[in-house]
Amino acid sequence: MKCTLCKAALRLLHKNMYDDRFAYPKYFDIMYCKQCQFAQTTPPLESREIPELYEKYYPHSKTNAAQVRNNFTGMNPTQIADKKGAEGFPIDLLKPSAKLLDVGAGACYFLYAMKLLGFETFGLDPDPSAKKIAAELDLEVESAFLEDKPFPGMSFDVITANQVLEHTPDPKAFLNAATERLSKNGLIVLSFPNLNSWHRRIFGRFWINWHVPYHINFFTKKSISALAKMSDLEIIDYKTVTPPIWSRMQIRSLWKYPKKGEANRIWAAEKAVLESATNHDSAPAKKSLKGHLKNMVWATISLICLPFDYLADKLGRGDSITVVLRKKTSD
Repeated sequence: MKCTLCKAALRLLHKNMYDDRFAYPKYFDIMYCKQCQFAQTTPPLESREIPELYEKYYPHSKTNAAQVRNNFTGMNPTQIADKKGAEGFPIDLLKPSAKLLDVGAGACYFLYAMKLLGFETFGLDPDPSAKKIAAELDLEVESAFLEDKPFPGMSFDVITANQVLEHTPDPKAFLNAATERLSKNGLIVLSFPNLNSWHRRIFGRFWINWHVPYHINFFTKKSISALAKMSDLEIIDYKTVTPPIWSRMQIRSLWKYPKKGEANRIWAAEKAVLESATNHDSAPAKKSLKGHLKNMVWATISLICLPFDYLADKLGRGDSITVVLRKKTSD
C-alpha cells in the first residue's frame, strides 16, 4: 500500500482498530508513512458512505438550535472573540466583515458564533441534521462536500475546517477545492489532531483521536506542509492547542473501554453533560453525592493536566494543530 500524499510505502502502525465511541461494527488498520509522517486508516470510508454513516452513528442529530443559541447567551462580541481565540482559532487574523465558509459545520456552534461577530457566514456538512439546525438559526448551510462546488459563483475571504481534514476521503482534492474558492488574499484555517502529539505517543492505540472509522487522515507539521505545497499554498501561522476537554476525555475513555460493537457510555455521558450545560431552558439535573464527587475528581484531573498540556502546546506537541494557509505569493 502507498502513502496518499507522497506515494512511499506504508508500514502497519496499529491493527484491528474499531469504533470505541459509537459502535460502528468493523475493524480497521492504521498505516504510517515514515517519509512524510502521514498516517491513514484502511480501508478508508468512501464519500458516498459518509452521510448515512454520520446520521446513524455520529451525535450531531441530537443537538438542537436552542442549545446552540444558549451557548452564547449573555456574551458580547468581545467575549465571543476571546473564547474563540482561547480555543486556538486565529480570530486576530480575520476581518469581521469577511465572507466565511465553514466546511463541516456540524451542530453550527462555530458558524453561529462567527455570525454574531459580524461575518457573512455560509456552511457545508454532509450530515442532513446540520442543515436542519442551521435553518432554525437562520444560517445558510448546504448538505454537500466542498468538492461538489456548492454556492456556485461565490468566492470566500475565509474558509474554515475545524476538525474536518482528518475526516476527508481525499485531502488533496479537498485542499485544491478550497484554494479554488478563495478570494484574493483569502485564508484557509484548518485544525486537526496532531499525529506527533505527546498524547498520541503516551496512549498509543488508545489515543482518542484515532477515532476510526470517522478519522481517515492523520497529519504532523511535516505532512501538512507537504500537502499545502501540493496545492500551491504557504503556511503563515502554525500552533498546537490541547483543549482541556480532550485531556479529560482521553483519561475518562480508558476507564471503561468498550468491546467492538459496543457504544462507549463515557462519551454519551459527556455529551449529556455538555448539552445540559448549554440548554438553559431545561431544569438542571439533580446530582447525587457520588455524582458530585466524580465531578470533583475529573475537575482535579483536568487541573493536573493543564501544565503538561501547556508545555506540550509550546513545544509543538499539543493534541490539535491549527494552521493558517494562503496562496503562495510570487517572489
